[in-house]
Amino acid sequence: MLSDQINYETIPGARGEYFFCEKLSVKLSVESCIQSHKISRTEEAIHVGRRFHCRNCQTGMIHADEKRPDRCTGSMVCPRCRRWSRRLACGVCLSCYNRERELRIGVNAKGRPPVRLRQLHDIKLVVQRGDSIVTQSYRALDQHEALLRELRQNSGEITFGRAALASYKPRV
Repeated sequence: MLSDQINYETIPGARGEYFFCEKLSVKLSVESCIQSHKISRTEEAIHVGRRFHCRNCQTGMIHADEKRPDRCTGSMVCPRCRRWSRRLACGVCLSCYNRERELRIGVNAKGRPPVRLRQLHDIKLVVQRGDSIVTQSYRALDQHEALLRELRQNSGEITFGRAALASYKPRV
């Protein structure tokens, strides 16, 4: 965890704990870190661009007891076509779901074979959720779609990786 990697120290004559902030290259107190992080999320600071280093800083979020902002969970953007939709079915918008269904059954609504549709691929992601590492499989257009679908399903801390290729031989 990130809080274990932060080295806290006390300064004689000053109250509170201090640490070295990598983003600002300065020694800060925990209280000033919390204050900077909260100010950076105000509407005025976002509009002006004040304290933009602190806005999504993980250290600031830990000190302020906040979770990371989760933009994928509540968004209604289709991960396949990247367009806004009122409704998502099986993780994609209704239009993309219908095109996927046409590809699967081999005919469109008019009874003809589908034309100009890009093929879907089986994409595997190696995902770390907490202490467990899981291989997740998706039927998706590209890797970005698979990543967005995984992010939408999980709200906690998550880490992605790529499986090593079996035929890879390093040069010596």
